[in-house]
Amino acid sequence: MSAQISSGMKYLASLNFVHRDLATRNCLVGENYTIKIADFGMSRNLYTGDYYRIQGRAVLPIRWMAWESILLGKFTTGSDVWAFGVTFWEILMLCKEQPYHLQTDEQVIENAGEFFREQGKQVRSGPAHKGLDWRTLTLTPHTPGGRPKALDSRG
Repeated sequence: MSAQISSGMKYLASLNFVHRDLATRNCLVGENYTIKIADFGMSRNLYTGDYYRIQGRAVLPIRWMAWESILLGKFTTGSDVWAFGVTFWEILMLCKEQPYHLQTDEQVIENAGEFFREQGKQVRSGPAHKGLDWRTLTLTPHTPGGRPKALDSRG
């Protein structure tokens, strides 16, 4: 599943298209488990808890957003790479938990500010998964220039 999402995001990046709301809620699973990336937005009341209104601005999916998107409103293919990492985490959790579920929306925003100020406050690492190196999943650079511009899907 993640390979299909990665491939789709790589294609969108090749068109210089920034999705801005990649999450499992925006992935349509079709026949033979074919994944199609969509943007259902807030058209479904089921996911209203995934969005947060920041100071009168548009409603944003802050738990999937890179810090520069939350704080500076800067969306790039690199911030989509960050969202892919969160989406991959969702898949590993079988979509049973919201990202940063132990934090309030305000704490998620505060954590983004810590990344911005580079004070070293990091998201707490999750449980170990059999056959999976958790450190590899958490090594996404918090500087936008350190992230890949697009996903490289292999396999």
